[in-house]
Amino acid sequence: METRFEVAVEHPVLKAGALDVQQTAAVQAVKFVRRLGALNALQMRTVEEALAQVLGLQLANEGSQPQP
Repeated sequence: METRFEVAVEHPVLKAGALDVQQTAAVQAVKFVRRLGALNALQMRTVEEALAQVLGLQLANEGSQPQP
C-alpha cells in the first residue's frame, strides 16, 4: 500500500492499490460497462472499515450500541 487510503484486498481482477477510499463519489449505473467481479463479505468489510476510518465514522456493529 502506498497511502493510508489504499485498501489491500486480494482479488483476481484487482491490482494492488485498486481500492482507494480517499475520494469516493457516487457513480451513475450507466457508467459501468461490465462486471469484473464481486467482493466477498470479508473483503467488503475491509473496505467499509477503511472508509469509516477516513470519514471518522463508527460502523453500526462496532463498539457501543445505538442510543434510544
